[in-house]
Amino acid sequence: MPKLDLEVPFGTGGFRSESVCRVLRFFSRFEWALKRAGFAKMRGRQISIRRRSFAREHSGAKLPHPLTGGLAYLILHPPKQQVLEDDALVWQDMPEAPEPPTLEWLLDAAYVVRNNLFHGGKTISRPARDNQLLQAAEDVLRLALECDENVRRYYEEPI
Repeated sequence: MPKLDLEVPFGTGGFRSESVCRVLRFFSRFEWALKRAGFAKMRGRQISIRRRSFAREHSGAKLPHPLTGGLAYLILHPPKQQVLEDDALVWQDMPEAPEPPTLEWLLDAAYVVRNNLFHGGKTISRPARDNQLLQAAEDVLRLALECDENVRRYYEEPI
């Protein structure tokens, strides 16, 4: 049997691999910090991150106004979410951002970017947009870390 080349589906365009690795590393560490700070619960035999509880607890956090960079990009160009509809995979728009935007909505949008990437829903169709969405997700995590000293402290602890 010939050796399988795992890179074939990815072609030559699309995501910058260093951006993908950096964003997945940031999400991994962010979730670890959330668990350490108590934003987790058991769901059956697995730990579940409580990112919405985190966002709601910090709903009074002052978001930059106006939103700039990746935060503004997410509001204007939110990612689509892959869902099952009649046993078919389809892309669905996210709910519109509330006015004013909330940390909860921004985190939800960042997690859609992460899930599309990590769970294989993302295709390499628009490399510039894809890389902008990765940067936007990173910007959201930075904003979230600024909202909670404990989560930030756990995030910054050396591994």
